[in-house]
Amino acid sequence: TVVVMVDVPSWIAAGTILENDVLVYSDIFDPLNANNYATNLTTVGAVADLSVLKFAIGTPVAGTIMHYEIQVYNAGPSVAQNVILRDFIPTWMHVVDAEVILPDVTGTVPQPCDVTEGSNALFCPLGDVAPTGSTPILVFVDVLIDPATPDGTVLTNQVDVNIVDTYDPVTSNNSASVDVTVGTAADLAIQKVGLPEKVYAGEQIRYEITVTNNGPSDARDVVVTDVLDDQVAFELTNGDCAYDAQTGEADCGYLPAGASKSFYVWVRVDADVEPGTTIENTAVVESDTDDPDETNNSVTIGNYVMSKADLRIVKFGKPDGEVRAGEYLTYTIIVDNLGPSWAWGVTLEEVLRSDGQFWLVSVES
Repeated sequence: TVVVMVDVPSWIAAGTILENDVLVYSDIFDPLNANNYATNLTTVGAVADLSVLKFAIGTPVAGTIMHYEIQVYNAGPSVAQNVILRDFIPTWMHVVDAEVILPDVTGTVPQPCDVTEGSNALFCPLGDVAPTGSTPILVFVDVLIDPATPDGTVLTNQVDVNIVDTYDPVTSNNSASVDVTVGTAADLAIQKVGLPEKVYAGEQIRYEITVTNNGPSDARDVVVTDVLDDQVAFELTNGDCAYDAQTGEADCGYLPAGASKSFYVWVRVDADVEPGTTIENTAVVESDTDDPDETNNSVTIGNYVMSKADLRIVKFGKPDGEVRAGEYLTYTIIVDNLGPSWAWGVTLEEVLRSDGQFWLVSVES
């Protein structure tokens, strides 16, 4: 009895028929040659044990790129024919890129991964996958976490591999999933301009406040605090944020990453502010979303105050035109300040001239 063992290559397709012929002969005459030959036909079956692992790489923050590494193994013994990898991307994630890296093994070149239209599933046709040993096929998937993802959201990403044309004896290892808990971070920045920069006491200043979300996440419940100086009086406001002069707070609400909101506040400088005064105003922005850089969350500006006062003087004497000697002549002088500022150090100079004698009786103010 002769036992011959052969190794069927893993790449042999299922359904292939292997023919094995055997012939026996000797130097001695054989009267019956009909039984000296035998043949055996064996149909090849294919069995491939596929398995998949998945790992999340990086810190999941809304508005940033998250990396996933998928490892596909074929424990054999056969080539897995027509393998398809499916990656079910969760809501709040969007596929940016996918790359397949093959080990140095026999197999077909995979087709590019593609996102199925109308769904958020990534399909990667891996083709025929030979036994991989300890070196897997690697699939790298980059996804963008939606900037609007709420803080603390748990995103579950599930992946599976399936063989279309080869039997897989163990299917319990054909899928894997990984959970990530999303954090949020929104870098808010505030700018403020007060025009005119040099203002006359009694005139208006228009403050323009702009809040920008530099991302990466959307910012929720954005509030600007801008308490007005006690040397100015609030007049009106408009714009994207609802400003309350009583509290000094402006509700800007929801601010998407990359977006800005602006609002305006008109104030009038008190008329009695002395010239040379600088009126300072500080605006601060904050929100319920974590801010990674608070150095740009406040801004202080100053407006230099000058004075401008339009003085007017009116004078008349009674009786009008002519007075008799021995009678009283009364001069009335009216000084007005038409503004807009207080007039400081005002002096009235009255010069009385006559070609005859007169006496100053009284001066009343």
